[in-house]
Amino acid sequence: MSRNRPPRDALRFIRGNNLVFALTDLLGNFARGMVMPYTSLYILALGGDTTQIGLVNSIRPLAGLVMFPIGGYIADHARRVRLVVLGSCLSAAIVLMYTLAPSWEVLAMAALLQGFVVFQLPARSALIADSLLPEDRGQGIAAQNAISWCLTIFAPYIGGVVVESYGSEAGPRALYWVVLLVYVLVAIIQVRFLRETTAHAGNGKRLTLPDLGGVLRDAYGTVPSLLRQLPRSLRALAVAVILSHVATSVLGPFWVLYAMDCIEISLPEWGVILLVELVLQSAMFVPAGMLVDRWGRTVSALTALSISLACTLLFVFAQSFTAVLLIRRAQRGLYRCSSSDGRLPCRGLSVRLESDFSLALCRDCHSAFHQLDCALCA
Repeated sequence: MSRNRPPRDALRFIRGNNLVFALTDLLGNFARGMVMPYTSLYILALGGDTTQIGLVNSIRPLAGLVMFPIGGYIADHARRVRLVVLGSCLSAAIVLMYTLAPSWEVLAMAALLQGFVVFQLPARSALIADSLLPEDRGQGIAAQNAISWCLTIFAPYIGGVVVESYGSEAGPRALYWVVLLVYVLVAIIQVRFLRETTAHAGNGKRLTLPDLGGVLRDAYGTVPSLLRQLPRSLRALAVAVILSHVATSVLGPFWVLYAMDCIEISLPEWGVILLVELVLQSAMFVPAGMLVDRWGRTVSALTALSISLACTLLFVFAQSFTAVLLIRRAQRGLYRCSSSDGRLPCRGLSVRLESDFSLALCRDCHSAFHQLDCALCA
């Protein structure tokens, strides 16, 4: 069985479509990792203020909330490779808007359009799942994720150096040009090497306006009934994970602003802090999984949330680079690794849930969690 194979054998699953996604994600994650931590500075440089920073970061998930279930419907009735390539091409065009934006209003429009591009995600997930045997998907997807994120560790530091050298407007513009070139390369690789995994792809009926309303009703109308059928422990976990994502969405765009304005940390220093976070998180991921197995899901989740709360409060009182480094290392290294940002405990509970419910219900519950998460984070 696949679970008895050594971890290095997971690399043998990285072939075909999965290899394409691993390599293109490697490029995309690295490029985005250079510029995303400093987008708030870019908004300020283009005439925005803190209110506009919140607006730009909130309208994207609102668009995704509408498009995600529609993307699932389209993925079942259209050629999935075409959807993925189309999404990459549209993403490149939207990044061009970020690159040439004369004001924060253009950034807001680009963020809104970027939210609609999530229509490609269900098709992408289907291509990845269909390329792996059911018993091999865990190791295969884990290996793909490990490859796709390995270079991102260094991206925030490089981005911080660029923004510090060229300024909070010219620096992000230069980085967005890099992202644009990477997205064009990604689209070329995908159109050249991705392959359809089902013979009937693209043979379904067209999506009409009446169908659109039905898709949205089916996607969100079943959420309350699904939640009522969930065990109490899973409902509690869902609330905790969603609230943690809400807090992250609220605070995320403003960490770098507070660090620069109130603690007087430079951008390269902030890049070093993010680099250390990612290195520690990667190094502790497997040991943290062992701790979850030993302590149990409830203790692990409570420990992770307690650490995060304490570190968030301590961050407000930090007065030096060293203090921020230690606080953020504890918060992101221990919290995100102990809970895997909510995913490790959730995975354990999902296994138990599968023993009580059918596989179809589990899939619906996962969809419900995603939709609730998007709704609250928006």
